[in-house]
Amino acid sequence: MKKVSFAERLRQALNARNMKQITLSEKSGVSRSLISAYLKGNYEAKQDNVYFLAQALDVNEAWLMGFEDVPMDRSPEQQIDDSLIDAASDFLLDNTNKYNDLLKKLVQLDNKDLIVVENLVDSLLKIKD
Repeated sequence: MKKVSFAERLRQALNARNMKQITLSEKSGVSRSLISAYLKGNYEAKQDNVYFLAQALDVNEAWLMGFEDVPMDRSPEQQIDDSLIDAASDFLLDNTNKYNDLLKKLVQLDNKDLIVVENLVDSLLKIKD
C-alpha cells in the first residue's frame, strides 16, 4: 500500500478546507510552530496530534497519515463517535466537580454519620425502583 507524506496530506486538507495554519492551531490545540514543522516535513505527527488535526480539518485520520485506500472525508460513524466522545467528556467534566464536592464533604463525617448517609442513599434508590 503506497503512502503519501503526512506533510503533503496536511497541506491538501488545509487547501481543501480553505483554512490557515493559525485557524487550524486554534481549532486543534496544536501549536502553530508545530503545524509549520509538519508542513515542512521536519516532523511526523504523533497519534494524538493526528487525531486533533483530523478532527479540526474534518478529515479521516488514516487519510491524513497518508494511506491511499482511504477517503479524505470522515465516515458518518467517525462523526458520530466524535459526538459521543464530546458528550461523554462534557458529562464527566460537569459531574466530576459535583462528585469532588460531595466527596470533600463525606470525608469530614465520622463512621456513624457515614452509615446514616449510606442508609439514606439506599432508601432513595429503593424509592426510585
